[in-house]
Amino acid sequence: MSTFIGTRKQFVEKYEPFINSVVKGSGLFPGTMIAQAIIESSGSYNGQWSVGGSGLSRKANNFFGIKCSPGWKGKTYNADTGEYSTSGAYYIQPKACFRKYDTVEDSIRDHLNF
Repeated sequence: MSTFIGTRKQFVEKYEPFINSVVKGSGLFPGTMIAQAIIESSGSYNGQWSVGGSGLSRKANNFFGIKCSPGWKGKTYNADTGEYSTSGAYYIQPKACFRKYDTVEDSIRDHLNF
């Protein structure tokens, strides 16, 4: 399984051409997908805040925080997550099932389909 850990600039340099090709004709702006990947996957790794540094992105190549959904037949990764209740009154940390990908590119493709 290949993954990515690096700076925002490195992420954009590496994946912007791929994201541009994937979103072409979809109506989604490439910058929106890039920004979401950076926000959702960032975390502390080896003492530095890095894109791809979150546990979910490192262990499951899930750069968008996409959870398993009914009918998902792909690989999965279970992890603790923080969620607010539907009323917003409290913060809970249930185990959740997330989609797992072989590559960052697979995560990007699935995000578009999701």
